[in-house]
Amino acid sequence: MLNIEAEIKTLGTQILEEAQKQTPSIFNKNWWNGKILEYCMKHKAFKLEMFRFVDVFPALHTDDQIKKHIEEYFNRPGLRVPTVLQLGILAAQGITSGLALAALKKNIHNMAKIFIAGENPEDALNNLKKLWNEGVAFTTDLLGEKAVSEREASAHQAHYLELLDTLVQETKKWPSNTTLENTHEGSIPRVNISIKISALYSQLNPLDFEESIATLKNRLRPLFQKALTHNVTLYLDMEHYALKDLTLTLFKSLLEEKEFASFAHAGIVLQAYLKETEDDLKNLISWCEKQNKKIYVRLVKGAYWDHENIHAKLYNWPVPVFSKKESSDANYEKLAILLLKNSHLIRPAFASHNVRSIAHALVYAQTLDLPKNAVEVQMLYGMAEPIKKVLVNMGYRVRDYTPIGELIPGMAYLVRRLLENTSNESFLRQSFVDAESLDKLLKEPELGVTE
Repeated sequence: MLNIEAEIKTLGTQILEEAQKQTPSIFNKNWWNGKILEYCMKHKAFKLEMFRFVDVFPALHTDDQIKKHIEEYFNRPGLRVPTVLQLGILAAQGITSGLALAALKKNIHNMAKIFIAGENPEDALNNLKKLWNEGVAFTTDLLGEKAVSEREASAHQAHYLELLDTLVQETKKWPSNTTLENTHEGSIPRVNISIKISALYSQLNPLDFEESIATLKNRLRPLFQKALTHNVTLYLDMEHYALKDLTLTLFKSLLEEKEFASFAHAGIVLQAYLKETEDDLKNLISWCEKQNKKIYVRLVKGAYWDHENIHAKLYNWPVPVFSKKESSDANYEKLAILLLKNSHLIRPAFASHNVRSIAHALVYAQTLDLPKNAVEVQMLYGMAEPIKKVLVNMGYRVRDYTPIGELIPGMAYLVRRLLENTSNESFLRQSFVDAESLDKLLKEPELGVTE
């Protein structure tokens, strides 16, 4: 009988040992951002001020504004500042020319480019094609969460339609790739787009459930119609917990409409850090059985842990997320098994940089006699390149979640990525910076008894 835990550790060790021969670009100390992130990981006080500055940076339009904020954030007693930033501080004090500020602005823009493929679809095409040529597929996302006006929501819808048209036309010219374009059941689309519903309706409100569903269906129908016509995969991203039930209901309601009965490439995202996700997944599986429909499900850990905790405690509500990262990891593995056991109804995508989580899913798929192309691994653009390369070489389908957008709407996304990568619990940090032991990195997670 197959020892699953031993197989997980064997595969995980193989992936990590090969990946650790390289350094992810974000941690490359030869680059400005690598030096900054290294310093952030060593000095918490500087990390706070650095990310505050990066967050406000897009709103600073003049050198005087930049100087003022550098002075306020970094030039204070007791704060240790890395050499790569000291020229900027001298510029704030008027000691050097504007060249230092120009270099600082360029470096922050370059840092954003690590995680954001381009400012618009045309700008991103070269990076998307480069991924494809390296054996990595993509799912694109337009930055700019939560529309604040109906005019902005309409613009977001137009941009998604433009994105779809641009990608459909351009990807036709790309070379074929059997691994990226096929599962064990047949072909899958080259173009894959992820949509945030909060960008499509400024008055979105879970308390106005029916109106929110009706309006969003009107906004999404043109996208689903084009996706159906042009063979495109569309995912609905999962955002804050308050929108979870609305997103699930919207997804199912839209696919129950007659014109989308034949749409075979719709997907939704589920978050393992939510305590309710197991029930949500079971309900989705039952719905698929009743509707005789197969869907895509991307399983993620979840990116709004701090927000969910603060929001729930502010209103004295039950906290919807697991309080311990290990519990989220354990729930991820539990949900992965449920997805794989129902692969006749679900096309599973495992989105994680945690090699333990990835190896668990891949090994369990083997125990069910599923071929490699029955599952895929998804990761974030600009992160974990060594791990992606190893998995591609092993013959797995890897897909990058690839944001597109300008710096201002993308800054919230950028700061989240920076915080993730410099946190003590970041798997990439533990693997490539802290050099934790393989035993610790591949240890089986357990649900906390106090959850």
